[in-house]
Amino acid sequence: MNMPGSSAEDLLWARDLLINPPAGRRRLIGADLRAALVDLHDFWLAGHATRAGITGGGVALLAVGALGRKEFVPYSDLDLVLVHDGRDEVAGLAEQLWYPLWASALIIRCAPCVSRSTSRAATCGPRWVCWRRG
Repeated sequence: MNMPGSSAEDLLWARDLLINPPAGRRRLIGADLRAALVDLHDFWLAGHATRAGITGGGVALLAVGALGRKEFVPYSDLDLVLVHDGRDEVAGLAEQLWYPLWASALIIRCAPCVSRSTSRAATCGPRWVCWRRG
């Protein structure tokens, strides 16, 4: 059994509550809804990345596209980049990251990226979602 907040279905459920709140709850629109969606996805992805094994140095999960620009709107797809220092176990880490998102149709594009300097990747415009400096 998954812990609360650990499955992509939990993310979908929370997203749907933001988009279509229950009767009597205030409906967020415009910039307020975008900010809430960014916060929700950042929070969930940081926890998901940690559970998948991004706990040591040399690996980072980057949000690019709408989430990276903080312009996420209802039903946007996730564009994510896994940056690593060339470690051998990255395939298993990537599978743990990507599979739950693919299975829930939340992710359409993802990319691995090997960089000798992860700080160089940060200058290209993406936002760090989860990063551990070793």
